[in-house]
Amino acid sequence: MKSLCPVSDWTAAEREYLRVEVRGCEWCEEREYLRVEVRGCEWCEEREYLRVEVPRLGRKTPFRGRPFQEVAKKVVSIAKGGLDRRGYDEVSFLNRIEVIAETGKSQADLLLVLYETKWQRSVDPLYNEFMY
Repeated sequence: MKSLCPVSDWTAAEREYLRVEVRGCEWCEEREYLRVEVRGCEWCEEREYLRVEVPRLGRKTPFRGRPFQEVAKKVVSIAKGGLDRRGYDEVSFLNRIEVIAETGKSQADLLLVLYETKWQRSVDPLYNEFMY
């Protein structure tokens, strides 16, 4: 039976990049909660910094000496690797997020471009073009 634990499948490099350690993963053994310890107190400060700055500066937010967009690409890569290792063909669920991480353009950015150009400042075409 495959493990459903989202962290136990991470490689050592992925754990080091995200600065997490798995200790006694109860998910795998008892299907209860997963224990993940974050090394160092700096994560709390970094998390707060990102909470405040990313909504303001977006993908250009400086984080650990590089733009946050690079971190987003790395996190998507780690997530894809984890889903791939689970073997349930779930990687496709991350495709749209991967495009956003790669290009830095969200679905809202796309809609704004369509609104200003092709749709000639009308929202009516939205209902036809994005119908599910």
